[in-house]
Parts: sequence; structure tokens; C-alpha cells
Amino acid sequence: MAGEITTIRDGIQTRLETITGLQVVDHDPEGVAFTPSVSIALVSMTRNETFEGASTPGDRTYRWVITVRLAGAIPEEMWQSLDDYLAPTGDNSILAAIDGDATLGGAVEWSVMTPGEPIEITDRESRPDSWFYAMEFPLETYKSG
Repeated sequence: MAGEITTIRDGIQTRLETITGLQVVDHDPEGVAFTPSVSIALVSMTRNETFEGASTPGDRTYRWVITVRLAGAIPEEMWQSLDDYLAPTGDNSILAAIDGDATLGGAVEWSVMTPGEPIEITDRESRPDSWFYAMEFPLETYKSG
């Protein structure tokens, strides 16, 4: 199952790398080391057992959070920049990147994203001249057993 999770994460990463200038990081950084950047975190897995046999893994639903981070000196500009990632279409759209191949390169049967939620990251002590903003995008993926 660990190999399956890695394959799905790689599929998500491949889709996000279609957004020019957005750096995909393989961990959830403290503060904002790279901007704009995006991280991918597995939140949960639901396993639907089948009764056809003990070795049948069943269908699995994985829930992920994709977090986009930005930093800048002017808060209004950061919120406007997030609009491009939030948009349903466009070169910087997170939704459009995932929808471009909802199977994530064949890693899953389907994936669906729900609207993002903004988060304000306030780490003013380490970088007093910057504001940090982030947007979380919930993503659900389905893999059959």
C-alpha cells in the first residue's frame, strides 16, 4: 500500500508541475522557504472491504490536502495572486492542473477537488518585511481493489 500512496502522490506532483513557476516541495515547510510553492499531504484513507476473499484489498478513497504558499510585502497583492491558483481555469489553476488528467497518470480511477480555503500564515518574527499566505485545496482520489 505504501507503494500505491507514493504512486498517487507522484501523479499529483506531475499534474502540479504543469503550472509554470510553482515549486512542488515534498514536505510541509515551516514558514515559506520557497514561494510560490505547493506541498501535498495525505490526510486519510478509507478502505471499503470486499467479501470476495481475504486477499482482496477492496476499494480505497484517499483524501489529500494540496497547500499553495506565497510570500510578499503587500498583503493585497498576495490575495490577488492566490486568485490565479483558485480559478477554475487558466495556466495557474490548481483545479485545471488536476482536471487535466483526473486519473493522475493512471494512478487512480478518478480524482476530484473541492474549492480551496484560504489560510493566513503569520510568521512576522522571522521575516518582518513579508506576509505569508496559503490556500488549501482538498483532493479526493479513488483507487479500486
